[in-house]
Amino acid sequence: IPALDANTEIRVLTVSDNIVKSDKTLKIKANIQGVLPAITGTINIVDKDTAVVDVEDAIVNETEGVVRVPIRMSKANANSVSLNVVTEDVTADSNDYVGINTIVTFPAGSTEQFVDIIIRQDSIYEGPETFNVVIKSVSNSSVIIGKGVGVVTILDDDLVPNVASISSTTISEGSIATHTVSLTN
Repeated sequence: IPALDANTEIRVLTVSDNIVKSDKTLKIKANIQGVLPAITGTINIVDKDTAVVDVEDAIVNETEGVVRVPIRMSKANANSVSLNVVTEDVTADSNDYVGINTIVTFPAGSTEQFVDIIIRQDSIYEGPETFNVVIKSVSNSSVIIGKGVGVVTILDDDLVPNVASISSTTISEGSIATHTVSLTN
């Protein structure tokens, strides 16, 4: 402090680094040279950065056996972030894929993780079927859920069945005719 002044300002420039992290406290100590104890002041730095986490859509052929679904965070986080991720049936069910209820962890500094989901192959034509991959919760309050539902589409590899034959029959008037219809697959 200059002579004859009772106070002065100390300016501390903080940097906005675009990294999500916990709030920080900075301590400043001052004393008159050779006189103890020092007086301490604090600066509370509130982190204004937030990240958005999204689960992406995916398409998989039934024959591939596994689908890898990306989950992306818009900004790196200085701390690890955990998500609770589950699957939910839409038109596909447990005959078509193995459901999950898992924790996905983003280590500090990472912005992309994946969930791998087993796809079950069958020999029944069903057409395309879907299920959802859903972010249920996030462990860090500075990370918000953006696109919290990703749609996985399973493309069927089975042939569309055709009518192979219809049986013929002769009946008496007033009777019920029964026919057998056979499909190609």
